[in-house]
Amino acid sequence: MLYTHAHADHILGLDDVRPLSFRHPDKIPLYADDSTAEAMETIFRYIFDPTYKFGGIARVSMNRINGSVQLFGVEFEPVKVIHGEAEIHGFRFGSAAYLTDFSDIPESSLERLRGLDILFLDALRHKPHPHIHRRQLLAAGE
Repeated sequence: MLYTHAHADHILGLDDVRPLSFRHPDKIPLYADDSTAEAMETIFRYIFDPTYKFGGIARVSMNRINGSVQLFGVEFEPVKVIHGEAEIHGFRFGSAAYLTDFSDIPESSLERLRGLDILFLDALRHKPHPHIHRRQLLAAGE
């Protein structure tokens, strides 16, 4: 599982991974940058605490990333985007990219997004917001 940032709507579903992890032969790997991993390890301390005695927790392992990561033979490259005033990450993988919860894309990241065949965007808002909104996105494409 790749994480873009540590906002509640992106990470609080980790407990819902429990039933999946019980059926998986190994721990499910999680991938996040340092700040996101730290937030998750704090919020879900019991999951990552080897001394936790009560059981029934999601069987996951945290993998901190500070650059590209290879998964299933595909390179996932973090792409920095701006979410309000915070820097978060989307991911480019092959000729596709996934960007969520962003309000702006730095020029350096635009360069890393050239040549895409598929771009998944979060642009559901109709009015200005810390996420990009539809009019902003359509104007950028002109």
